[in-house]
Amino acid sequence: MNFSKFKYAYSRDGMTGFTNILLSKIGLKFRFKSGLQKRIDWVTNSIIKETDNVVASGIYKGMKIGDNKWRENDLSSKLLGLYEKCVQNKIKEIQNDISLKKDYLINIGSADGYHLIGLLKKGLFKQAVVFEKEKHILESLKSNVQLNNIENEIMYFHEANENFIKLNLTNLELKDCFFLIDIEGDEFKILTIENLELLKNSTIIIEFHPKNYSENEIFLNNLKKFFELEFVSKELDNLENFKFLERFSDIDRMLAANEDRTFLQNWIFCKPKK
Repeated sequence: MNFSKFKYAYSRDGMTGFTNILLSKIGLKFRFKSGLQKRIDWVTNSIIKETDNVVASGIYKGMKIGDNKWRENDLSSKLLGLYEKCVQNKIKEIQNDISLKKDYLINIGSADGYHLIGLLKKGLFKQAVVFEKEKHILESLKSNVQLNNIENEIMYFHEANENFIKLNLTNLELKDCFFLIDIEGDEFKILTIENLELLKNSTIIIEFHPKNYSENEIFLNNLKKFFELEFVSKELDNLENFKFLERFSDIDRMLAANEDRTFLQNWIFCKPKK
């Protein structure tokens, strides 16, 4: 048994953390909530009440979020309009550039549809194609799509495999497509050299989930054969624009911007080589 997990959990969350690791080891899904988790829940519920489940600022302002099954702890940052703001800004920048602008959004790993719905509601794309392998997440996505009245603008598929382009995208001109990919490391599997050749005139943003050094180098070098790469990282959030957060403590304001990540996330913007 790996006791380092027990040690780390205890150092971070005391006996609550230790007990939760033990529960996972014996196959139980139940978890006790730490004091921090209870505080996050309080912040989230406060922001739900203030926003009425409508995104309060930014590019996706006005988007409704009725279902959020992907992660529990990122809802407050979504409702504030801060979630993956660097990705929002990069996509808007690209779509405002006439030389890069695309008509179709291909969202591989859409989760609850935060980017998908926000981008379609703001008219940044004409239509979208969705790939989401988790059935319950896909149902959550469809619920949010219906809530925002954009059902007719989306085509749905389940998991994207190595042959997803030839199997599912034959009716689209790939040069007119923008690919937003967040599939927890499976980008290494589906973005083969053969598929990158097919996508060389498309625009791509990948949420990057690094593996070992060798695999990372091969993957990035393959991308570089067809694209100019730019790494995009999380920006510091400006919380001064939300009047209702003024009564929150500093700690609670920071928790409101939480995206529930285990490490500092990077995205790769892939611009076609000229």
